[in-house]
Amino acid sequence: MADRIAVCSECGSKYKIPPTFKGSKAKCKKCGAVVVVPAADEEVMTQESVAAGKKPATAKKAVKPGVKAGAAAAPRPSRPGGARAGGSRRSSRRRGGEDDESNNMMWVWIIGGISIVGIIIVCFFVFGGEEEPVVKETKPEVVKVEPEPEPEPEPEPEPEPEPEVAAEVPEEPEEIDPVIKFEMLPPIIGCSQERFDRLTECFVDGFIKEELPLYKRRKLKKEFEEALEPDAGYDIIPVLLNGFNNLDLLSPEDVVIAFRTAEMWNKFTGKGLTDVPVKGDISEELMNENLKWNRPAINSVVNKVWRLKIDSKEKQDVFFDRIETARQREIDKADEEEGL
Repeated sequence: MADRIAVCSECGSKYKIPPTFKGSKAKCKKCGAVVVVPAADEEVMTQESVAAGKKPATAKKAVKPGVKAGAAAAPRPSRPGGARAGGSRRSSRRRGGEDDESNNMMWVWIIGGISIVGIIIVCFFVFGGEEEPVVKETKPEVVKVEPEPEPEPEPEPEPEPEPEVAAEVPEEPEEIDPVIKFEMLPPIIGCSQERFDRLTECFVDGFIKEELPLYKRRKLKKEFEEALEPDAGYDIIPVLLNGFNNLDLLSPEDVVIAFRTAEMWNKFTGKGLTDVPVKGDISEELMNENLKWNRPAINSVVNKVWRLKIDSKEKQDVFFDRIETARQREIDKADEEEGL
């Protein structure tokens, strides 16, 4: 039987199918498609067909060397009587043994062929053509998930004791000493003590106190106002600041003196440079409110503005130059207003 040719219908691959393959389908090794195998003529070897075969030819007798193959063997001299009879029996025995041996060989060949055919058939059924594998459907394993145990609730923390809140005590207003107290300022560098004392007397008796008669007070006021003129110098500065000393800012009389002194200071220094912004309202409802403003304003001018400017002659002169510039600015402003 000849090999068969099977062609894959998908990729066109060709396969040689041996005669022993009995299946009608196979699986393509390249693309995995089903290959249809063509049918073949079956030959069944039976015992009768094997038995009807020719007997195997017997081996020819060996020819002795020196004798031609076609030459007939020389007849042996016949033996008398018993010798001939005995020879015929031996020859008949020899021919009978050869027949038995040939029959045995034939049966060996028959049995061997049948065995081979049987083995091929068994191998075909066991290791037959490639068939499509059968895929068994497998059900997914169901895994039982046990629910996790709920965590035990954490114990609630004990509430902390609330701190004891002290009763709110209304803040008392800060007490401010209404009396202005500071060490009396000395005269400026270059001013004599006599002139300084005379200017102080004119200011106190003419503006602050009202004990002297009116005509004497007017004379002192005029002398002090002459010292306030720009050309009179700066001897009046510490005299004016000393006028704030020992004033009670809760006393209406002293508030009036503080307000009047602040006006003279601001006018002499040119306003805007070292102003003393004293509030002179003496109504009862505003006295305490004005105290919070007036006391820091007076202390600032006395201690921070003036005391820091008289450490040396150079610092004092620089401060006077700044006052002169501010005073000139006020004069120019007044002239412009008159010109309009």
